[in-house]
Amino acid sequence: MTPDADEQPSKKRPSILRWVLTVVAVALLAFFLWDRRDELSRAFHTSWENLALLILLNAVGQTMNATEFWMLYRAGGAPVRWLDNYSSFNAAQLGNYLPMQAGSVYRMHFHRRIDGVSFPRSLTTYAQNLVITVAAGGVVGVIGVCATAAFTGRDFSVVMALVFVAMLSGAAFFAFVPLPHARWLPGRVQHWWQDFHSGWELVRQNPRSAAAVLGVELGRMLVSAARLQIAFVVLGVHAPFVLYLVLAPVASVSTILAITPGAIGIREGAIAAAALAVNFKLPTGLLAASVDRGASLLVVIVLGLIGYGHMTSRLSKHA
Repeated sequence: MTPDADEQPSKKRPSILRWVLTVVAVALLAFFLWDRRDELSRAFHTSWENLALLILLNAVGQTMNATEFWMLYRAGGAPVRWLDNYSSFNAAQLGNYLPMQAGSVYRMHFHRRIDGVSFPRSLTTYAQNLVITVAAGGVVGVIGVCATAAFTGRDFSVVMALVFVAMLSGAAFFAFVPLPHARWLPGRVQHWWQDFHSGWELVRQNPRSAAAVLGVELGRMLVSAARLQIAFVVLGVHAPFVLYLVLAPVASVSTILAITPGAIGIREGAIAAAALAVNFKLPTGLLAASVDRGASLLVVIVLGLIGYGHMTSRLSKHA
């Protein structure tokens, strides 16, 4: 048997596993929502002002997240225009509901064609955004856990505190420790790594730019916490805002790291688990996360289609 034949099954296994996980996650979430459809319907009998505010906050948060990427692209020396970045970000959010992160791949292709940004340099921006998101999540989460115990009378959640401290520690490591040059890598891989490495170091050695992005991300975490609070309110659950400072970082990081398209099922499960850790009921956490997903999906579809239209127009003119 040839080496290629030996390698083929190993290449297929991660793809098959991802498909299985996606189907299972979506099926379980769909079954749960159907089983709780009476409770979920309450969200649509609540104040329309709350639902409109939830949609608005989703749009604001998405705009802030897109702006972070633009700031990182510019800090890395890429001549990316804000409108191009905003359109490509929104289109990518919609496209990522397809398999294999199709939206992000198309976005990187767009910036390579329009702005001359290589794929490794775009990956650098994604990695930097992940580290900053984890750092902001750690800060907000620690504040949320401490404030919840201090002001609500609920027990101090040791588990969530350890999670957020670990997030802060991991982000600090990648922020302050230089990446290796890895000159032992072969040919083209070495070239790609050096491209990634140079973009990473440009931002890492420019703390003012990184701090500005961190500030925007901290603001986005507060917006995310407000979104989740409204999602719980429309289900008839009222709790102090500080509790949602614990849930918001989990929602953000799980969305980035999940391997299912659009983080379907994974994000909802992560929010519900964090809600359970601060004494919410698990079903309530899942329902609230699903309500927020509905508002988010509406924003993603509308802004994503507009962004895709802008991108195709720009690519056509560039060609």
